[in-house]
Amino acid sequence: MDTPLGRFRAGGLSDGTTACVFIRPEGVVPYEGDEEAGEARSAEVVSSHYLGIASHIHLRSKSLVDGASITFHAQRSGRYLPRIGTRTNYRVDPAHGFVFRQEDEAT
Repeated sequence: MDTPLGRFRAGGLSDGTTACVFIRPEGVVPYEGDEEAGEARSAEVVSSHYLGIASHIHLRSKSLVDGASITFHAQRSGRYLPRIGTRTNYRVDPAHGFVFRQEDEAT
């Protein structure tokens, strides 16, 4: 399934099925350094906080589907506090993405 943050397996869902995708924050991996071809993307840092054993980073980027602005959160072990307004690289680990059939809210 193509999503704003990349492609995830949607086992058992047929084409055209409405679905929800959940990505665990630790599945969005921010890092410094050069982008790796085809895997890494760049995002603007909205906020970053050190929570004792991990850093929580709020990011803004463009959707890979339609180019719209999206925001999302990442979590990284240890102290990683990029400055607000700067850009950082990130990659998404598909093993931390879960696709579920979207149930009709009326049921």
